[in-house]
Amino acid sequence: MGSSLHGDRDILPEHMAPFEVPDLDVVMEPCFGIRAHPSIQDYASSGESWGMADFRPLIAQLAKMKFSRLNIFALDTSHF
Repeated sequence: MGSSLHGDRDILPEHMAPFEVPDLDVVMEPCFGIRAHPSIQDYASSGESWGMADFRPLIAQLAKMKFSRLNIFALDTSHF
């Protein structure tokens, strides 16, 4: 079983099995050229109530998962 990247943490196997990289010449591209995360929504648990210290771990995880954009919507009803 391998590792798994999630928005809030990485899940790693308890015991690492021996791993060998096969001799491959493969280039893989994502299905979508743009991978975006909607950081601010109309929910109390969304990024609307977060500070920069809260965003840093999320941004680090999104980079690991190869997200290319972090959408931030500023509306006239926002508190900032």
